[in-house]
Amino acid sequence: MSSVFVQNPVEVTVSLATQATEVESFGVPLFIVPHNVYSDTRIQSYSSLDALTDAGFAVGSAPYQYATLAFGGKFPPSLIKIGRAPLTAYVVDFVGYTQTGDQIITLANGTTTKSFTQTYDAAATPTSIAAAFATAIEADATFGALVTASATTGVLTIAPTVATTPISVGVQAGYCSLEATSTETPTDTYEACKDEDSSFFWIGCQSKEKTHQQTLATAVSADKKIFTYSTEDSACLSKADTTNIGYLLKSASLDWACGMYHEHANLYFPEGAIVGAAAGTDFDNYGPDSLHLKAFSGLPTSNLTTTQREAIEFHNLNYCITYRSNSCFFNGFMASGQFCDTMKFAAWLDARITESVFGLMYRNSNAGRSLTFSNNDLPKIKNAIMNSPINVGIRLGSILTGSDPSTGEDFDPIITVPTRGEVPVNDLANRILNNVAVEVIYNCPVHYVKIKATVLLSRAA
Repeated sequence: MSSVFVQNPVEVTVSLATQATEVESFGVPLFIVPHNVYSDTRIQSYSSLDALTDAGFAVGSAPYQYATLAFGGKFPPSLIKIGRAPLTAYVVDFVGYTQTGDQIITLANGTTTKSFTQTYDAAATPTSIAAAFATAIEADATFGALVTASATTGVLTIAPTVATTPISVGVQAGYCSLEATSTETPTDTYEACKDEDSSFFWIGCQSKEKTHQQTLATAVSADKKIFTYSTEDSACLSKADTTNIGYLLKSASLDWACGMYHEHANLYFPEGAIVGAAAGTDFDNYGPDSLHLKAFSGLPTSNLTTTQREAIEFHNLNYCITYRSNSCFFNGFMASGQFCDTMKFAAWLDARITESVFGLMYRNSNAGRSLTFSNNDLPKIKNAIMNSPINVGIRLGSILTGSDPSTGEDFDPIITVPTRGEVPVNDLANRILNNVAVEVIYNCPVHYVKIKATVLLSRAA
């Protein structure tokens, strides 16, 4: 009989079941814009304005303007992602804008940049300014060979002579609209970006076309992410109007679309300011945090009458004004009338419950002891949900607990997990646990305070 050599009296093999599951982030924005700064991917990430310009985006370009407001906010994202649509041309429209001082257009080809300046005087018109820019760009020793520039009735069009030549256009000074055009719709770009990288939560779009905003808002809402948009359509300033983007998205009752009115939305891309005010807060580290009264650094405030503000709010749009010498954003509406922080909380709660329960099942399965329908195992689901996110939300103040002393209303979270005896046989056969329920009360922020003050000369005993 042959002997078998065993080195150690006891051999132990340790199998780790401690793997962490992926945790969804709610702080990363995606900004969709036609460009050809890069062409090998759909998405690139940038952590600063310098990173954008180093990559070849012109100062004053749509991505630059968006990022300026996003990174300049009170709670900025750590990075932004640019989603690329194929570029056709850049269109700079001077018609309908009141000018003061110089108009400056910047072109970039990689790290090579040049600014072109035209001065508005008494004789200048949108048509003459656009034509002067076209002439100057075409005559330039560097960019004249890289782009074609043409002007028609106050509209300047700039296109690369070779589609693959990286060209970015920005507006450094003056008022106008800036749009990069593409044969691809923003919704198609969004879907293509998702196929490559879906790790973002806030979605913005350079296009201000209502059809583009409508279809993209619908697509993003289906993914339970937040679509941020802006408009300078003056129709938003009338309650009676039924054509503006606010009214259209309100009519569609979209919970996941957050928009604002700004008279220069086509230049500043103020949806970036919404991201800068909210992307850096999350319910893992912060309590309930409303957009209401956030300061929007870098975005000029709007001068609106009370009637105009009422109309904007009627269409479930938001706006930024100067109130008591402070830049203040009002109100944080979604298109449906919900509030942005409420929907962000709902997305967080959904994601963290999913992650906790999946993590429980995954670790058990990979430890060789799968979660079962026994009355010993089923309560573990409740414990997992209670640990995260419920206790996290309670600790940071987003989930209400306790009771109201005047009414006796109970605020504590309720988590219901069926016992084995409550699970139908068919569900057992299919290994599906239905009817798990989680109920929490969101501790929503205060937006308005109404105070009644009385002035007396004396108070009788």
